[in-house]
Amino acid sequence: MRVFIGMETSGEVRSRLATLGHHVISCDILPSEDNASLPTKYGRSGHIIGDVFETLEWLHSEGWWPDAALFHPTCTYLTGSAEW
Repeated sequence: MRVFIGMETSGEVRSRLATLGHHVISCDILPSEDNASLPTKYGRSGHIIGDVFETLEWLHSEGWWPDAALFHPTCTYLTGSAEW
C-alpha cells in the first residue's frame, strides 16, 4: 500500500508503516529527525522537505498517488486552548 504522511518530522509513523511492508513517503517543511531522504523514484520510503499540498500535486504529476494519507498538523492550530 502507498501511504503519504503529511506534517511528520519524527519519522516514527513512516518507519513503522514501512516495517509492515508499506511504501511510505512523509513530508514536512522541516527535515525529518531520522534523516530519511527523498526516495529515489519512490522505490523506498523516505521524507520530502516542502509544502504538503505542493508535494502531493508533484507526486501525482509523477504518477505516484497514495492509497491512504495521514496528516499530523501541529496541535496548537487545532485546539481552542491556543486562542489567547
